[in-house]
Parts: sequence; C-alpha cells; structure tokens
Amino acid sequence: MVSADHKLSQCRQCALLRLSRSILYYQFVGESVGNLKFMEIVDKQFEPIPNFRTGC
Repeated sequence: MVSADHKLSQCRQCALLRLSRSILYYQFVGESVGNLKFMEIVDKQFEPIPNFRTGC
C-alpha cells in the first residue's frame, strides 16, 4: 500500500489512504503460548452451551 520509493511522500500516501503514519512502523507481535492455551480453555468451557455468547 504505502511505498518508500514512490514519488509521493509516505506522509502524503498515508493521508490519501486515511491511515495513521504509525501503521508504517507497527510490527505485529503474535499471541503468547500461555495466552493461546488460556483461550483454548475458555473456548472449551463455553462450547457446550448453545447461544451463550448471544444472550438468548
């Protein structure tokens, strides 16, 4: 999307795309092993209950 070697500056490219310039420097950090394990436990806990999340 935003290119460093484009004729428009990165600032201008971000403005045209309505993106914050901070998105250029963001580096995704994945979930920790512990957090993934916790999410798996929570999913297993609430799987058997139909419509638990919808409140019906």
